[in-house]
Amino acid sequence: MSSYEVNLEGRRIVEAELLRRGASSVTSHRTRKVHLCATSSNNSRTVELKVKVKRKGNWHTRIEEGKVIDRPPTPENVKSFWLLLDVGGQPRYWIVPEWWIRNHIHETHQEHLNKHGGHRPKNDSSNH
Repeated sequence: MSSYEVNLEGRRIVEAELLRRGASSVTSHRTRKVHLCATSSNNSRTVELKVKVKRKGNWHTRIEEGKVIDRPPTPENVKSFWLLLDVGGQPRYWIVPEWWIRNHIHETHQEHLNKHGGHRPKNDSSNH
C-alpha cells in the first residue's frame, strides 16, 4: 500500500469515527495533506483536523511546521488540531492542538541541533 493509499484509508477511518462519535458533519479538503473539518452534533463548533497517518515507525513532518508559540490560545479559542493516527494494527488516535504540536516540533528540533553543535548531524539542508 502506497503512502497516498495509507493516508486515504486513514482519512476514511477518521471520518467514520467522528460521525460515530456524534459529529453532525465531516468534510474534507481534497489535498495530499489530509485536512478535515468536523462540526459538533449541535452545530455550535467546527474544527479543522490535520490527519497524520502511519503504519509503522514515527510520524513525519517538516521543520517548517515548527513555530514558537509564546502565548497559547485559551481552550475555547482552539480551532485547529492535529490528529495522529496509527493504523499498524487496531487504529489508535492522539489529538493535539495545532499550536502545541508546532511548538513541540520547534523545541525538539532546536534540542536536536544543540546536541550537534547547531547543525544537523548528516545533512544541514534536510527539512525532514
